[in-house]
Amino acid sequence: MIHSLSSKSYRFAVGLALFAMFFGSGNLIFPLAIGYMAQDHWFIGTLGFLLTGALLPFLGIITMVVYKGDYMRFFNVLGKTGAFIFVFALLTAWIPFGSGPRCVVLSHVNVVSYLGIPLWLYSLLYCSLLYIICLKKSTALDILGYVLTPILLLSLAAVIYLGVESSPGFAPSPMSSWSVFWYSLFEGYQTQDLIASFFFASAIIEIISTNSKGSMSPVKAAFQSSIIGVVLLGSVYIGLIILSASGSQILTGVPKDALLSTLVREFLPPKLAFTGSLAVALACLTTSIALTLVYADFLQRNFFSGFKSNNIALLLTVVITFLFSLMGFEAISAVISPLMQIFYPCLIILIIWNLVINKWILKKT
Repeated sequence: MIHSLSSKSYRFAVGLALFAMFFGSGNLIFPLAIGYMAQDHWFIGTLGFLLTGALLPFLGIITMVVYKGDYMRFFNVLGKTGAFIFVFALLTAWIPFGSGPRCVVLSHVNVVSYLGIPLWLYSLLYCSLLYIICLKKSTALDILGYVLTPILLLSLAAVIYLGVESSPGFAPSPMSSWSVFWYSLFEGYQTQDLIASFFFASAIIEIISTNSKGSMSPVKAAFQSSIIGVVLLGSVYIGLIILSASGSQILTGVPKDALLSTLVREFLPPKLAFTGSLAVALACLTTSIALTLVYADFLQRNFFSGFKSNNIALLLTVVITFLFSLMGFEAISAVISPLMQIFYPCLIILIIWNLVINKWILKKT
């Protein structure tokens, strides 16, 4: 499908697709966990989380716009070999070892009561669907922007509105406001969206460039779309934090991956309870599509360039995701969390160096 970059509706659809790429398993779990911890300090918790969960990813998108979507050129400050090793390790830890299987597991936790099937079978069906959708990138973008994301946003809006309306209100938090702020600030790292911003923005620019026509440059179109995506992301974060903060009394002892399903069962009428599971399943699937495309493209470009299609790289990505999903949520988190403690500071340092020092200070001297 060929689109006009000057079309506001298309740029809005791309913004929706970008939001869907970002909004996955961690983006549901961590705002809810912050609301539960913050309670009546929910505003302070929201501020801390938005700084690292929304502002940092937007900074990553700006970085990719400056580098015209070429993330390897950004990392080349480490040297050609160093850049390749860093990107390969980062993508592997983040996607098939971490966020990819985590999306599958969280989706299963929230729909198992309706389907009643074991994790291995659900993961097999989920990953098969993922493979089919990702076979053609431009089609995947259309599915994300025009179909899945509107349904996801409507489901989330229904869950947040009905949940807040039915909740008992905010209880006093046992934590000080500063403790809540710092907890929320560091919890924003766990979404891994700073990492996502580099590769999702790069993918968006590439897809727009190859599948669109119009007078506006793909980079400018991607930047305008990213503003829409980030604003939506921040708005949903605020709603989720308020939802769990106002219903924190019923969340004691509930594991992170079951917070939303617990709130939905408690506050939503039985006939509407499925909207919570639908929101989780869609959030996980939309992010899984983006993650799979990014990693398969990297494998294709660097390991399978001799093949005309990326089917082998795509299949390998999906198979690894499937195998790691069988570990379960806690085991996946135990693998990914320490690695993110290493990669996140490195990325922030690279942004400061490339944007502030290399692009601004050194060019002026």
